[in-house]
Amino acid sequence: SCADIMGSAAMMLTTLPMPAYMPFEEQFKAYYTWAGTRLGNTMTCNCQGFFFKLGAITMYPYNASLCIYYCCVLAFKMKENHVKKYVEPVLHLIPISLGLIAAVGPLLSQMYNPSTLQAWCV
Repeated sequence: SCADIMGSAAMMLTTLPMPAYMPFEEQFKAYYTWAGTRLGNTMTCNCQGFFFKLGAITMYPYNASLCIYYCCVLAFKMKENHVKKYVEPVLHLIPISLGLIAAVGPLLSQMYNPSTLQAWCV
């Protein structure tokens, strides 16, 4: 799905979007040890964190929505027009809303930073 692609693309970039220079790196050298090349800045780190979070959080509800869709079509034998009109909008609204809520909050509060535990900005 598109959510999987967004999250995977953000993870694929690994350490590249991380800021090339971080102000407290020399003081906390034991914590800031990344093996990869860092070419980015704060904005690229924010973008990577946003798309990683959006993709990762949106993916699970979309998988559940797909299960609900098949349940409606196969088990409940709902007509295609009824599913498209009433069920599908909700099945898109919920995953996108949850993903945006989870991804926009840290973006607005500037919480996306390089992680010492993972190879991308979280």
